[in-house]
Amino acid sequence: MIQNLYPADELSQVRAQIRRLKLREDELRAGYLSGQLNPVGLDTLVEIKMQRRRRFCHDRLPPDILNNPVYWDRSETPAVVVRPKPAQATSTRIRA
Repeated sequence: MIQNLYPADELSQVRAQIRRLKLREDELRAGYLSGQLNPVGLDTLVEIKMQRRRRFCHDRLPPDILNNPVYWDRSETPAVVVRPKPAQATSTRIRA
């Protein structure tokens, strides 16, 4: 935990750090894939491996199946959203 922060502010900072780290990971990954970076470190060796995945192509289904609501489910999951607080309006009341 970062000291002296409200949990909401800490969550915002943590997410910002994650974004920066993901951007750096993407830069490093691109460097290794292009062969521009040395894959040998003091303690680590980076390898490029090909991975195979199966992917279901739902767009190839016939329209009578794809558009049939019997084959679809809806679900809800909670999401924690972080956004800046709106600026507080200053009171302009005139006191008599």
